Amino acid sequence: MHEVTGRSPTSVFLALTVLSTVRGRVVELATNCYGCHVLQKALDCEEDVRLLIVSELLLGDPAQTLVNKHASHVWSKVMELTWTAPAPPIFA
Repeated sequence: MHEVTGRSPTSVFLALTVLSTVRGRVVELATNCYGCHVLQKALDCEEDVRLLIVSELLLGDPAQTLVNKHASHVWSKVMELTWTAPAPPIFA
């Protein structure tokens, strides 16, 4: 286990790779027929990846993604998540 984070180096590397790949592209991916599947899988990753995805969905135009036929699946997955304390304010 990694001494600083309590996670294995491989886990940390994968989380950083996912973060760097989706950062700034979450709304675009969520509204794409293939990208929504990528985000749904990414929501199974570390909590920092989940937080990035949720933050970008909320900072973008939530109304656009909530009614989009692809992004609505991402939102459904977001609503199924459990968070460690403290949860993001919107889920508290």
